[in-house]
Amino acid sequence: MAALKLTTLSSVFSKHFYLAGYRAGLAFLFGAAWGSLTVIAQPTPADHDCQCDDYQAQALTAEKEGRYLDALVLLDSAMVHARRTGLKEVVASVQVRKSVIHLMLGEHNTALIELLEALRTREGLHDLMGLAEVNNNLGSIYLYQKDYERAEGYYKQSLSLYKELGLEREEAKAYNNFGALKEDQGLLEEALGFHRRSLGIWQNLRDESWMAVSYLHLGQCLEKLSEPDSAAFYFSRSASILADQKNPYLLSMVYQVLGNNNRLTGRYRQGLTWCEKALAIAEKLGAVPLQKEACECIFRAQEALGNKGEALDFYRRFILLRDSVFGQENVKEMTRIEMGNTFAQKQLADSLVQAKDRLRAKFVYEQGISRERERRNIVLISGIGVLLLAAGLWNRLLFVRRSRTVIQRERDRSDELLLNILPKAIADELKEHGRAQARDIENVSILFTDFKGFTEMSERLSAQDLVSEIDTCFKAFDAIVTEHGVEKIKTIGDAYMAAGGLSSGSTDMALATVKAALDMQDFMARYAAERTSQGKPAFTMRVGIHTGPIVAGIVGDKKFAYDIWGDTVNTASRMESSGAEGQVNISESTYALVSNANDLRFVSRGKVQAKGKGELEMYFVQRAVPSTP
Repeated sequence: MAALKLTTLSSVFSKHFYLAGYRAGLAFLFGAAWGSLTVIAQPTPADHDCQCDDYQAQALTAEKEGRYLDALVLLDSAMVHARRTGLKEVVASVQVRKSVIHLMLGEHNTALIELLEALRTREGLHDLMGLAEVNNNLGSIYLYQKDYERAEGYYKQSLSLYKELGLEREEAKAYNNFGALKEDQGLLEEALGFHRRSLGIWQNLRDESWMAVSYLHLGQCLEKLSEPDSAAFYFSRSASILADQKNPYLLSMVYQVLGNNNRLTGRYRQGLTWCEKALAIAEKLGAVPLQKEACECIFRAQEALGNKGEALDFYRRFILLRDSVFGQENVKEMTRIEMGNTFAQKQLADSLVQAKDRLRAKFVYEQGISRERERRNIVLISGIGVLLLAAGLWNRLLFVRRSRTVIQRERDRSDELLLNILPKAIADELKEHGRAQARDIENVSILFTDFKGFTEMSERLSAQDLVSEIDTCFKAFDAIVTEHGVEKIKTIGDAYMAAGGLSSGSTDMALATVKAALDMQDFMARYAAERTSQGKPAFTMRVGIHTGPIVAGIVGDKKFAYDIWGDTVNTASRMESSGAEGQVNISESTYALVSNANDLRFVSRGKVQAKGKGELEMYFVQRAVPSTP
């Protein structure tokens, strides 16, 4: 397994540092070396926009708490205000901030676009400090791409400017960069020299945060030089410092390298514990590169412990996460998808803000109209004055009506976005009260699907083709559940989860859920036949359904999600895993609700052993007259 690489990224407006990296080519893009982040003082022009400052301060808080998508939305708002007031220095600084966050989230191309725009702005301003910062970050991006010549060129420009400006701290971070570059090129002794030179500066400055980063650099190089015990010493020193620094992104990476170090030295259970801690933090942050690294670490530790089932689960997650960011053929396409997803989230937040602003504008205009009417009574002596006033009022009324139309359009748009995420009843409650209460619901039918042979297919198909196949199937499933009035809950990798009866808790929805499952299997049979006739591989699928009580509600605040919990969900999952390809496997409680349907027939399976549940009564359900594939 490749090592992690922390590269040096410049950051503005804060004393907070960041970490970014991921796999490039055949090696982990965290790769061979560790870097650090340059701190640049915040510009304070006399005409600085106060609201712009507020957005940036809120964004900084969101970054420190690991809420990166919230930070991007706030930085976009800061960008709008900076451009409106002509603050080009702030525009460029915000672009650099955004590029760092995009890189942390694994959105490589987006980060590069932001930096190139910032570079043009800095060049126009002849800002040496800003140019050094941007050149430094561009060097890190090209290092991730393993374009060593371009990376070194940008790093040299950055270091030259920092020396010209006499900035010792920034010089130290530049040495980190060169150490990362040499380590990635396999020149480990040279890399150690740069890292030790950087560590000496941090020790003189008594900067523990950066000392922790340098310890990670040194540990990484020593591990590559087959000195795992020395590496573990430096990793542990870094972790002991970072535990108090409240930087979850960097802490996740430290836990991950500790996990790998323990695994490589035969301490598999300790390694598994560290990597599970790393994954928990990465999932909370939504950082795909960190999740990918942690999943591979857990997969290899579980494999070494002989836990084949758990190892396979995490291997599948690792493959999907890896290909979502690093598939050679679909990097650009996946970047466009990620940008579209982020844009949709921003639209939801921005449309609600715009609607509030327009409602406020409407109120102001109506107050203005009221004042105009009062003044009209004073000037009634003049007929011409009355006509002019009436014309003015009419124009204002037309403007108010147009404002109402725009507000309604934005409200409709927000409603549509909410209904794509939540059931209608939950969306209505959220709009009315600002929150939705968790609910206990009886007689909900939970449906789970899972593709057979997904791992084998992932090895035979390119990442782009694999994602396309899953997308085709899930779009068909979306149409089927909508037709039957069943609610889609979520997808988990190659699994699909839906529920019937969430709105009403009616037992009639058990039959609708079963028929939706049969339609899904019919679609899979037709699609598999089509693929096979073309000589292409095809999925087969298991489906399981169980009916019982659940708890449903919204989790999260900004990036909220609707989900369901309870033993019913676990049992439904066991119905799927205990089923068979091409079949719909239902529990005894579901069977009791649908057994009177004349157009269905049932095959009793008796009691079947289910993992964690013991023996459960199960039935295969089929159409009385089978559908033609």
